[in-house]
Amino acid sequence: TRQNLTKAQGLLSQLCRSALLQVPMNVFVPLSTVRDYLYAPDAAELILRALKKMESTDQTLTTKIFASEEECSISQILSHLAHLTHHEPRMAYPENTSSSLQPLELSFRSQVLIEPYSYKPLLEGLNEILNFQESQLQLGELPFPQAI
Repeated sequence: TRQNLTKAQGLLSQLCRSALLQVPMNVFVPLSTVRDYLYAPDAAELILRALKKMESTDQTLTTKIFASEEECSISQILSHLAHLTHHEPRMAYPENTSSSLQPLELSFRSQVLIEPYSYKPLLEGLNEILNFQESQLQLGELPFPQAI
């Protein structure tokens, strides 16, 4: 929720801000692009748990993937936002030659230091971002997107 919105990064934060302000957001990849979104506090908790588990093992080096293991497309996120805001997000699709370099699907599965964990669902995380940004908007502190 506390992402620096003056930078053009963080797809979920940028989409939420665009939806709240009802301004078009530039999307440079196909809406079918799939990613794994992990709620930051969930990631922090998983990292702490993994570090504690590592303390009790003799392993000195481990590569651990932290992921929700649930993929979601940009079009699904837009559908969630439409549901939460009660209007369709506005999108722009400018030409971008580097977009073809982006993989259409990135999915991850952890295979080490696995333990049960209940992740915050994407819809709840989006709602939390929207609520925070809406409070920022009411305070006059939600930055307007920069023109590209």
